[in-house]
Parts: sequence; C-alpha cells; structure tokens
Amino acid sequence: MLLRRHGVVRLVQGCAAVLVVSACTGDGGSDLSPTDAGTGAPPPSCTPRTWYADGDGDGVGIASASVSACAPPPGHAAIAGDNCPHAYNPEQWDADGDGLGDACDATPSHCEDLAETAISSRFTAVSADGASATIHELVGDDVSISGSRAVRVVSQSGAYSGARFSPGVGNTLDLRLVDEVRLAVRGRAQDPLGWQGPPVVVIEDAQGRRAQLWPTSTALPNGTGAWTTLAAPLRLAAQGGSVGGWGWSGQLVDLARVRALEVAVDVWGAGMELDVDGMTLAAAAQSCAWHCPANCHGRGACQLETLSCECDLGSTGRACEACAAGFVESEGRCVLANDGEYDTWPNPVSFRNSDPWLVVHHAKIRQLRPRVLVLNYVNPSAMGDVQQLIDDLRRGFRESSRALGDPNALPQLDYQLARPIVDLRDGYAGHPAPPAGYPHENSTLLPRRPANEAGEWRMDYATLFDPAYAAHYGFTHPDAPGQFMDLCTLVERGHINEVWLVISGEDPTDVNMAEVLEAKPRYSATGNLLPGEPERCAGNGCYDVDVPVCGRSLRIGAVNYRRGPGCYLHSQGHGLESVGARGTVPTLTSWFVPFAGFDLDSRLGLPVSNLYGLTCSDTNGDGQSDPPCVSYPDDDTAHLFHAGNTYRVNPYDGACGNVHFPPNATWHYDYANTDTVRSTCLDFGLVTGEEPAPRTLVGSALWSANEAVTGDCGGGYLTWWFQRMPGFGTGHVYRDGRLMLSVWPHLFY
Repeated sequence: MLLRRHGVVRLVQGCAAVLVVSACTGDGGSDLSPTDAGTGAPPPSCTPRTWYADGDGDGVGIASASVSACAPPPGHAAIAGDNCPHAYNPEQWDADGDGLGDACDATPSHCEDLAETAISSRFTAVSADGASATIHELVGDDVSISGSRAVRVVSQSGAYSGARFSPGVGNTLDLRLVDEVRLAVRGRAQDPLGWQGPPVVVIEDAQGRRAQLWPTSTALPNGTGAWTTLAAPLRLAAQGGSVGGWGWSGQLVDLARVRALEVAVDVWGAGMELDVDGMTLAAAAQSCAWHCPANCHGRGACQLETLSCECDLGSTGRACEACAAGFVESEGRCVLANDGEYDTWPNPVSFRNSDPWLVVHHAKIRQLRPRVLVLNYVNPSAMGDVQQLIDDLRRGFRESSRALGDPNALPQLDYQLARPIVDLRDGYAGHPAPPAGYPHENSTLLPRRPANEAGEWRMDYATLFDPAYAAHYGFTHPDAPGQFMDLCTLVERGHINEVWLVISGEDPTDVNMAEVLEAKPRYSATGNLLPGEPERCAGNGCYDVDVPVCGRSLRIGAVNYRRGPGCYLHSQGHGLESVGARGTVPTLTSWFVPFAGFDLDSRLGLPVSNLYGLTCSDTNGDGQSDPPCVSYPDDDTAHLFHAGNTYRVNPYDGACGNVHFPPNATWHYDYANTDTVRSTCLDFGLVTGEEPAPRTLVGSALWSANEAVTGDCGGGYLTWWFQRMPGFGTGHVYRDGRLMLSVWPHLFY
C-alpha cells in the first residue's frame, strides 16, 4: 500500500491499494508503531472515513480518487461526484443534463473554440456608455475561421463596446496553466474615422478585478472583412508590465478564478459591428487549426496572418465564392467570359484598359499597340514639327522596349495614334484667334483653373473629362447623333488608352501641370481587381479630387514641345516609379522595388529607402551637390551623405538605379558620368537559387549611344533602364524560379 506520514509517501506490503494516513492492519503489518510519532503515547482513537480528491477546491471531489482518514487531508472533500473536476463549480450546475457540468461545458480544452457552443448563453454584449448592444450568432463555414460559428456584436455605442464570455453563473475558469487567450476579430465602424485604438482583451476574476491587455502595434482595419488575430499573454493579467508587443493596464487578477473574458474596441462616432471567432485558451507553443472562411472554396490561398482568402485570378468574395466581373464559372473554376488566344493587345476580344484579359494573358503578350490621343496646345508650333516630335517619342518607346536592348528584338510597346493629332491652337482648325495681348504660348483652349478655385494643379484636368469639352476630341457618339464621346466614354469603349498633351513647358507665367498623372485600379497579388476607390496617385503626382475617375485606368502625360523625346520617357519613368513603389499592382512592385533600388533601408540598412530621400543639395549654385549625394572611393564602396552624416557601404549595389540616379550617379541627373561602379543590374532577375548575382562594372558607356534616339532629360540612360526591366522573353525570374511579369502590360492594367 501507499502510506503518507509527515509528507512522505511510502509503499507498504500487504495493505489495500488506497492512499491512507492512518496505519493499516492485517497480515502485512505496518512499518509504523503506535508511538512512531515520537510522543511516547498511542494516538487517540478515531473512526476513519473516506475523503475524495478535490483539486479545484469547490467542495465536491472525485469518486475514483479517495482517501481513508480521520480528518480531511489537504485538497480533499467529504462529498464525491464532481461533474467538472478541473473547474470551480460548487453548485454543480448541469443545464443540458449531459452529466458534464456547465463549468466543463464552458472550460475548453486547449484550442477548443469558445464561440462554437452556447453562444446565446455564454456571450453577452457590453458597451461602456450603456448604449444598445446585442449578440448575434453567425453560422456557416463561410463566416467562421474556426468551426462553423462566430459571434457578432451590433452596438450603437460611441465608446468601448464588444463581447463578454462567461462560463456561467457562479462558475470560474482556472487559467493558471494557460499561456494565451487567442482570438480573431474584425469590425466595421459606421464613422469613417473608424477605431480610436486597438482591440482590448479584458480578464475579469471572481473578485471583480479587471486586467486590460492590448497590442501595442496592432490596428483593427475598418470594414475590410479581414480578420485580425490576437494572442494576449495571460501572465500580464497577473503580473502587469508589458511583453511581446502587449501592454497592460487596470488591476492584477487571480488567474485561478476567472469569471469573464472580454474583447472590446473603442469607436469614433457611434455604431459598429464587431465579429469574434476562434476564442481559445492555449499554450504559447501550441498550434491551433484556424482556417479561412469555407477554406476559400478551393479557389484561393488562405493568408494565415489575416485569415483572409487571396482568391485565385478570376475569383472574388470573402471566401472566393463568386466569379469576378468578366469571368464565368466552368468546372468549378472562374474563366474569362470572353477569351481568345492573341499575342498582341489591343485585339478583337480585349482593347480596353484594365481588362482582365490583360492579366490572364500577361505573360503571352509579345507586343502592345495602345491607342494614344494627342492634343496640341502650343500656339507657335508647326503641326509638322509636332508630328515629328510625336514620331520621335513613339520611336523612343519602341527602342526602350526591346528586350535587354537587343536591336533585333520585337519592340514590346508601339504606340498608335487614336486619330490624327488634334490641333487646339488658337486661330487654327476653326478656333478663334487669341485675344490681343494674350501672354502665353499655350492656347486659350488649355483648361485653366480660376485663381480662386482650389487645386494643386492650376491646369484644370477636370475640364478634359467634361462632356462639353468632348467636341474637341472629334469622336462622334454612335448612340447619340450630333453628340461627341467624352473622355471616360472613349476609354470605356477602347477608342483610346492614353492621352498626351503637347504643351510648352518653358513659360513660367502659365499654369503648372504634372509630368504624368494616372488613376489606376488596385490589384491583389494574384491579379484580381480590388473593390473601392482607384489609386489617384499612380502618376508623378495625384489627380485633384474634382477630377473624375473613369472605371478603367487612364494616364495623361504632358509632352514638352520645347524639349526632346527623352523628356517624356523621363516623365513616364516617374509615373512607373510611383505605381511601382506604391504596391498598387503587386506583380509589378515585387520586382520593381529591388530593380530600382527602392529597398536601400531593408537591404543595406540605410536610413532612406531610395536615393531620392538623401538630403544632399546644391548649396553654392554650381549645379552639383556639395557634398555629393553619393561618392565612390572605389568601384565597390559608396559613401552616402544624409542629414549631416556620411554612411559607408561596402559592398555597395545601387541595382539598376532610378530615373534621377543611374547606378553610378553621384547626384541627381548624373547621366553622363563615365566612372564605373559595380552593380547587379546586368544580371538582375537572371540568377536563381542562393547564389549571389554577379556585380559587374556599370557606367555611362552602356547607355550613351541611345542619346541619338532619345536625347534630352537623360533619355539615353532611361532607354537603357527600361530595356533592363523584365519583358516578354527576357527570362527574368525570382530566386525561386517564378516568372517576373513584363513591365509593359502593367502600364494598362
């Protein structure tokens, strides 16, 4: 038998196999004598009784774990039959009569989702200001990320509001052996300002003490449908302080007697919905199986960070349950409703900007022939000279889009005129002559804002979209005799894909305008159009808020009549930098950022992400930075000047450079620098695996010959820069072997 004395348990032969405190009798005898306690006198007589192990201290023990003793040993009770041996429940309530106490129904095993059972009785809505708040049960695997149920709080509160879980009246949870409360939340605030702070997890003990735990760097998105996952470290509730990106406030609580868990969020304004799911109690190292809603219907990948579906191309919805616009379902997949195999664009089935056909067939497109509408506003220009400038510019894009600079390669971008250049000069093509004393080179037909009208650009871009201006474009409306198609209609019907404004940019008294502006839809990583407002800043600047946004992308560029074709390549390059660095089109951003050296902070540990961020400047007016933005003690080392400090980098790799800074540049526009530095540009995207890309010498000798075609504004370098980008058949791949998609179709996404 097992015998305990003075805290020591010993095995004694011949006694019954029960844990006893008093000496046993029988044939086996005992190793304790009546005077073994050291008193010299026999112990007082008693009548032993049975006691039952009561580990949770609720006064009801476990029938199968008994002890015979005169007095109750520590941790034992006189009554047996605890229907929930590991949770404090003295009342032994069993509401559903299943023999398992309510406390056990409410005290989950690790990774058991509290939101899966008895939501209506276990969860209540809370609001700090007493406003109306109600609990709702969401059912279905398309709304849940754990099991098939989730909790929704609908509240009219203008303060903290959320969901409160309780194990039942009089019941508590013993969370001393639990590391984290895990849960996922998402919400929608009625006020556009959204949330005042992060979601807060509250631990409340049986004494009413409340500990508030909150993530220091996690924000709750408003209305996106994406889940935010939380893992609140419970030790903060008992100890205070901060750990692992979590803070604590309020009171310290007794984790052995927890009567409620809450999750709440503070809202601007009033009115919100908050969904809660996957509320589990888990060990820190434990992995709990959460899933995306409906497992994305097999048409997407689950993003575990947000528990949201990244739908395959053509699928849409929170759980990829539907096909996107332009797609239809076929054998469980979403395919183009209007498809065709072509290697050029536009083509008979696809000719509009932002057409899903472009995305589906991106890798197969050998050549793009977009239709550009050209408007000439320069009064002193000759139309023949304007035609020559546009022809030179179109040639510049053809040369710039030859794969890796191969003179025999097919140009991948070959602009076509949507119609002959539109003459908007004063006094020509039936337009009235300018008024006497008119001071500007650009005609009166160039839209200009009134002096008292707000807007960053004093050129009035909004007028270009006005139906009243449509007659200047000269496209009659086939459905409205006597009327003309406005700009958005021309884009929607695929008559034009881009607009070039030929202007004089050398008149300092005229209105300002952007080099290139673009409004572009936002895309997912798989190429799906994302809902919501398009990106109005996809060019080198942003459209003013009064400028209409068509349902498809549209780029409007200013071609300076007084400069060479390289200057518009320069402008187009800035537009590409903007959309490429912004993440508007992830399949472009993923390679453009390292290509153009927009990752200097993450790759080289510099305080700026790209060379535009350096604070170097021309302090003495000699046309050079003093000190240089970048200097090169040798071809493997760079010194970068920023905010009064010099940063030495060895080995330095400027990649392929950006519009202002070639890989060997010392400051802005340093296109003619003959010095060479080492760069990975010539092998960018042409090396797979872990092997580092070769670093070869790069300098102006590589691009100076292009000046004959695309001269001015660094056009020779920019032609080389464009040629080094991924294109059709160039073989550019990521390190894991995935294809980098060509730059050129992205322009018309």
